[in-house]
Amino acid sequence: MIYMFLSPITGSLSDRVGRKPIIISGLSVLLFSCVILAIPFTPSLFSLVVIIIIYALFGFYLASVDPISRAYIADLAGKNKRGRAYGYYYLSVGLISLGESLLFGFIYDTISP
Repeated sequence: MIYMFLSPITGSLSDRVGRKPIIISGLSVLLFSCVILAIPFTPSLFSLVVIIIIYALFGFYLASVDPISRAYIADLAGKNKRGRAYGYYYLSVGLISLGESLLFGFIYDTISP
């Protein structure tokens, strides 16, 4: 829901102030959210509220990084090379996802109780 409502706002904001500041702010929000999620909370109403807020922040991250990074790729590539640029972008995303899945699966198998 947050992604749906904020995407048009972050998109028009990126047209005015530039793509990089919006992407950087979204990644900063993601970093903050991950740090907060790494803090152990005892199950309570407070921890539920924290998780709901983190999910809202994650929606802001998605709205400020996902569509704007694609627009930034289109800006950098130009009209004739957009397809190839998107192909390289999604190839790199897929390879990174594969690598991180293997790495963290290994870490989980090695360290988990």
